[in-house]
Amino acid sequence: MSAVSNQALQDKMDREMLMPWLKFSWEAHRSTLESLRNNVKLEQIYQNVATKAFQFCLTYNRRTEFRRLCDLMRTHLTTSLGSTHSNAINIMDPDTLQRHLDLRFLQLETASQLEMWQEAFKSVEEVYTLALLGGYLAPPQNGTPLPPAVVQFLNSGDSSHLHPFRKSMDDVSSATVVSTYFSKLTKVFAVGADDVFSASCWNRSYAWSRRLQQLDGEVSS
Repeated sequence: MSAVSNQALQDKMDREMLMPWLKFSWEAHRSTLESLRNNVKLEQIYQNVATKAFQFCLTYNRRTEFRRLCDLMRTHLTTSLGSTHSNAINIMDPDTLQRHLDLRFLQLETASQLEMWQEAFKSVEEVYTLALLGGYLAPPQNGTPLPPAVVQFLNSGDSSHLHPFRKSMDDVSSATVVSTYFSKLTKVFAVGADDVFSASCWNRSYAWSRRLQQLDGEVSS
């Protein structure tokens, strides 16, 4: 009886104290991100708040809030492409692009730990889009369509003079992005039933890891 009473008391405390606090904390993160979005002067703070929001979702196992957070950040990224106001971020700026890649890699890792594989796959798609925009990956061949966000960016008036897909794979930073991309992708395909995709990812992950080690050795020497 004592154990039952203690459990009932704990449940009551969770409902009356913990749940309101969790709701308030989520709303604080959400509204802050809304206020900081698409502003080049605030993008470092945006990254810090988004990182804390991911940690909040992971610490308290807030799967619903994590899904909403991913949707929110996806909307922010999409609306920022081709934005023309004076303080808008430029996704082609190396520092800005790297911040967004870092956030998406963290988003992918968080989704994997929460075992939310649909969100993990969406995160992979976002990393792929950013990698295409930054020139880290070659565009698809044989008539395969580009991701909608890439098409939107290339068709925007302010970006028509830009030429992505030119980044060299002979520097450590570029190779690190691609190596990390395939390494994270192996985790997603590992839970699926398609052994061909999984084997392909492992093969590319290994190849890029070897390439990165080679480049690190050249830099050290």
